[in-house]
Amino acid sequence: MSTSAWRRRSRLNPRLRKESSTVEKLLYRPKEAAQALGIGRATLYNLMRAGRIRSVKDGGMRFVTLDPVRDYVRQLEDQADEVA
Repeated sequence: MSTSAWRRRSRLNPRLRKESSTVEKLLYRPKEAAQALGIGRATLYNLMRAGRIRSVKDGGMRFVTLDPVRDYVRQLEDQADEVA
C-alpha cells in the first residue's frame, strides 16, 4: 500500500492512526516476550522461575518489562564473549 493510500485510510480509520504512534510499549505479555526472544512460552516461564528474567504481576495478569528482556540478551552476549 502506498504512503498516500495509507494516509487516506488512516484518516478514515482511527485505529490505524493509533497503531502508527511512536509510543514505546513498556509491558509485554509472556507470549509476546517469548516471541521477541525467539523462544517458547514455557521456556520463558522456566527462565522467570529461575530468576533469569524478571516479571511483574498486575492483578491476575503477568507481564515482562522491556528492561529484563534486554538484560537477558546482554547476559547471553556476555556468556558468548566469555566462551569465544
